[in-house]
Amino acid sequence: MEVTAKIKKSQLAQLLHDDDDKPFSLSFDKTGRSIELTLNTWDPDLIAVIPSAFAVDKPGHIHDINIRVDGIRRVRSLDIKAPVALSKRQTVKIDFRTPTCFSSQGKTLLLPEARLLLDSVARRTLSETGITDVEQFFRIVEGFTLEAYKLETVMVDFQRFTKPGFIGWCQFQIAKDLQPADRKQLLALMRIMPYTGIGYKTTMGMGMVSLDI
Repeated sequence: MEVTAKIKKSQLAQLLHDDDDKPFSLSFDKTGRSIELTLNTWDPDLIAVIPSAFAVDKPGHIHDINIRVDGIRRVRSLDIKAPVALSKRQTVKIDFRTPTCFSSQGKTLLLPEARLLLDSVARRTLSETGITDVEQFFRIVEGFTLEAYKLETVMVDFQRFTKPGFIGWCQFQIAKDLQPADRKQLLALMRIMPYTGIGYKTTMGMGMVSLDI
């Protein structure tokens, strides 16, 4: 991406890849010759820099493609420190909008098990979600059970290599006896999922999810 506004490339790169773990996900929808690029994040530094990184109505390019940004709009916001309302709901449906996969010990995993799903978010939001107790994390995992799914495998072409992923939906059951404190932490993790993305290469368009909690 060529930056045509005030911000320097080095500053943008630092904000995007600070500690190699910036919490954001990307996806896009194409209509004719126009592309709507959606960036989901709750990171305040990244939110602040985006309007400066994309100069509206000025020419630029991504790789070898000439582009012009028609506009930037903020769709919704999340106060990550706001308390989570304690819901009594017992099921949660998660829609995987872009191909998703998990990588563990050099292997690609194509089923969204509760441990992989929650660990993917918890590692990126440790200080915000407050889950510092390993025992609590595993209690939450045990209380969040995959009960139904409809998934299909797709291949994502990254030019230099391809990566398998799955799209579709999953439904999880929340245990009735899950303690209120653990339930709140679970709901906090789920609330963040659409902003951080799930699994592998969320910053390259994979792992975007939507859910209603």
